[in-house]
Amino acid sequence: MRKTLESVKIQAFTDYEIIITDDSSDGSVKELVAEFDFGNKLKYVKNSKNLGSPENWNEAVRHASGEYIKMLHHDDWFTFPYSLGEYVKLLDMHPESDFAFSATSVQHSNGSNSISCPSLEILNQIKKNPGVLFFGNLVGGPSATIYRRKVNLQYDQKIKYVVDIDFYIRIISLNHSFQFTEQLLICTTNGAAHQVTAEFSNKETELFEYVYLYNKINRGAQPSREQIDFFEGLFNKFNIRSLNDFKLPESELPKPIPFFRNILFKRRMALFFAGMKNSVKI
Repeated sequence: MRKTLESVKIQAFTDYEIIITDDSSDGSVKELVAEFDFGNKLKYVKNSKNLGSPENWNEAVRHASGEYIKMLHHDDWFTFPYSLGEYVKLLDMHPESDFAFSATSVQHSNGSNSISCPSLEILNQIKKNPGVLFFGNLVGGPSATIYRRKVNLQYDQKIKYVVDIDFYIRIISLNHSFQFTEQLLICTTNGAAHQVTAEFSNKETELFEYVYLYNKINRGAQPSREQIDFFEGLFNKFNIRSLNDFKLPESELPKPIPFFRNILFKRRMALFFAGMKNSVKI
């Protein structure tokens, strides 16, 4: 978090407020914040109870009073002193847009680096159909984004693994006119043990959240070929053979989806024939 605050401190654009919602169990965050002098720009809030993500993100937004919301997670930082100003320009210069994001420099836990920068073709696909984000996060982490507070959207508390994807689909669906810059304005980390995607990357979470997100997007409509292929891949990944393999509390089970049974039937048949083939002796 120190690097995060240091990157804010050197920003050339200074017309901002900082909201820090502390979800930690000790006083380490408060002690670190006390080392920085942001004048009256900083508001520190210690949560009375642990909210977890993404509700802690929502709590920070609820305390904000500015026109724009610029999320910055504690392990991400601005790449340049002009980064924040460039984010603000994306919306200042395009009043027709409510959402914008930048390319991202990603530092992986294994020491390697990569760049997240969608092509023009992908950007056009997102504008035409935000639902394509279901198949992968083509935007980046929340730290790579900025949006107008008046949109008044919250991150869905029911999900954690795909919570950013869900938010992007909803905000772009409300207004397809978003802005993007290829400038690497933000640096994010990937693969750290404390991150949400690492903590909740497991069979139970992924199965439930992708089904939950699918239901929100499709609203009873027939699945696309791409969605069927996606779930076939997910079932193969976790070796799902029946709905019982979801291993979720009954209250959290997704509503029955007919095409799931077709995918599972095809999987069982494929496994059955594979078993027959392996049992043949010549």
